[in-house]
Amino acid sequence: MDWLARREHSRHELLQKLRNKFPEAPQAVLAGVIDRLGEQNLQSDQRFAEAWVRHRKSRGYGYLFIVQELRARGIPQPLIDRCLFEDDGDWLTIATTMVERRLPAGQTLSFGSKEHRRLLNFLQRRGFSPAQIRACLDSRLKA
Repeated sequence: MDWLARREHSRHELLQKLRNKFPEAPQAVLAGVIDRLGEQNLQSDQRFAEAWVRHRKSRGYGYLFIVQELRARGIPQPLIDRCLFEDDGDWLTIATTMVERRLPAGQTLSFGSKEHRRLLNFLQRRGFSPAQIRACLDSRLKA
């Protein structure tokens, strides 16, 4: 309960934490505890995924990065698809905001310059698609 009081957790995360804390406990007992939490609506993968998506988007991460994190936390793909949309218009806005934080206002880029490559790599690591990166950086390129 203490873990859930701090933040939402996926079923997979709770199971891992319980295994680490109680390594001698049978798997069925640990799964039963988590099942009861779900029945009482204290643990929900749906709520976890929604909260995780909101948090990561607010921190400037892209679709691909967030999908990988949710998969690593045991969220099934159908649930990810309900909470996260690849064609969401927010992705370009988020990418543009991240570029604006790193470039002074009005600064333009030369294609292939060190700064251009640095921003390109940064946005890739953040999980933005090539199309989103191109659209974001093309507006900053010198004519």
